[in-house]
Amino acid sequence: MEKEEINKLKQQLEEQAKSINIKEREFLEVEKNAEKRFNKNIGKYVPHKKYENLKDYIKIITDSNSRINCLVIKGEQGVGKSTAIKSIMKEMKKDFYYLNSYTTSLAFYINLYENRFKHIIIDDLFGIFQDEKGISILRAITNTEKVRYVKYQSTSEKLSVPSSFIFEGSIIILTNHLTEKMDKSLLDRAIFREINFTLNEKLEFMERIIRFNYKNLNDKEVEEICNFIKENVNETTKNFTFRTILRICEFYIHNKGKWKELGLEELKEDEELKFVKKIMNLPTEIRNKNWVEITGKSVRTLRRKINKIKENRTNGHLVKNA
Repeated sequence: MEKEEINKLKQQLEEQAKSINIKEREFLEVEKNAEKRFNKNIGKYVPHKKYENLKDYIKIITDSNSRINCLVIKGEQGVGKSTAIKSIMKEMKKDFYYLNSYTTSLAFYINLYENRFKHIIIDDLFGIFQDEKGISILRAITNTEKVRYVKYQSTSEKLSVPSSFIFEGSIIILTNHLTEKMDKSLLDRAIFREINFTLNEKLEFMERIIRFNYKNLNDKEVEEICNFIKENVNETTKNFTFRTILRICEFYIHNKGKWKELGLEELKEDEELKFVKKIMNLPTEIRNKNWVEITGKSVRTLRRKINKIKENRTNGHLVKNA
């Protein structure tokens, strides 16, 4: 190869490397700006008795001398778990790193290393709870020993950080459901709490949520929204959460002419739950027979749906399950 060609190739490689470095810097800048904007926009939450012990739990797990550094909170979607935790962490001036959506075990390990002195919030993070590697990493960083040593043995070239380190932060896990692997190997190392609201509790809390988030709505408007929701929701309503209430408020503000029509779409009934409600008080044998014949589903599924209706009728509270 002639010298001129060698120089030309060298120049091309240098330009490619420069381009890659520029892109990397751009990506880092985007990530930093996103995290900065995210943290800036964390607001306060509406206080409720179900959240009142969270500060105490966080104080315990974030203490460097504590044997327990993990808090697991389970509860249905849209009951304010994430909002309350992020707001409390910001209020307590805790340096935290927020993870949600999806991650692989390797990416999770790298994130932990890069944020090993911070408090990690894992919010319905799909992937690691289904994977033995992910659960093993969680076991290591939630060990009740004072020194939490984490090791990731891999031949992958993607491991861009040391293969072992000491984790000195804490972990808060927010989840809608527990996997079998979590239940068996993680909960006994953590403070585990459930936050659930019954239908009546959601309706009682509704006005405070609306007034907190929509300060420009007057008393008459708040009352109109609350009455509409109360008249159109029951134990069989699909996925009725605090987010549902906020969406209906948005309909009210942005489309006064059709807000009720749009709101009713949010408050549709679950047809199976509606049927369960109709037959649940029949004698057990007749009830089970009707359910199996009409739906083709198991009696076990029927029992689960009956329990769901009953849960909406009882007083839910913050309970200890571990």
